[in-house]
Amino acid sequence: MASFALAGYVAQRIVMPSTQANLADKNPVYAEFASNRANLSLSEERLRRYQPEAFGLRGFLWSIRKRTRVKWLLGECLKYGDARAAIVGSLQPLVVAAFSDEFDSILALRFPDAMVEHFSLAVGQRLIAVNAYGRHGQSPARDIVQGPNARTLWGNFVPTIAEFFSDDLGRIKRLHSTISEPEWNRCLDLWNAWLATRTPPERNGLPLYADTSAL
Repeated sequence: MASFALAGYVAQRIVMPSTQANLADKNPVYAEFASNRANLSLSEERLRRYQPEAFGLRGFLWSIRKRTRVKWLLGECLKYGDARAAIVGSLQPLVVAAFSDEFDSILALRFPDAMVEHFSLAVGQRLIAVNAYGRHGQSPARDIVQGPNARTLWGNFVPTIAEFFSDDLGRIKRLHSTISEPEWNRCLDLWNAWLATRTPPERNGLPLYADTSAL
């Protein structure tokens, strides 16, 4: 598990700026160590391709609104976040199931369909979700359905899909070998359960928006 996160969530031994979700917190929340630290770097080329609003004037305004530097923050997420299982659930639309062992749950993440061809994706393909956690001590975000093995005091998790936003291919390959078969299977089972009802709805999986509940 990684107690660290995006846009106001905490990073390993780093206190991040507050967001609206935790402005009331008076005491800084420090991170624990990720149980499976990703140690990846951010690909600015990939980020620019799929989230150009992270750059230029729009990126500057986002940084002011969130009170932190966007590319630095995303880089910290990929470096210190917790690597967990993710699976391509569907291609049209492109939806990825990202697993959190803290919540024993998945988030269904919606991405641009253009990524399917770019990354040669297939249904059932295994990916790596680099998770960050935030909103400590608060109720879970409304689009997170906790499983029976949940063990967290966090209120949200923010997955970044490694294959989409990092080009550290060798490290990503090694991270795949660190995920147990039961975790891959749990992610798939939760995806199939979500698919039966499609509730809660998909969350936007692009990094600038992945901390925002779909509900």
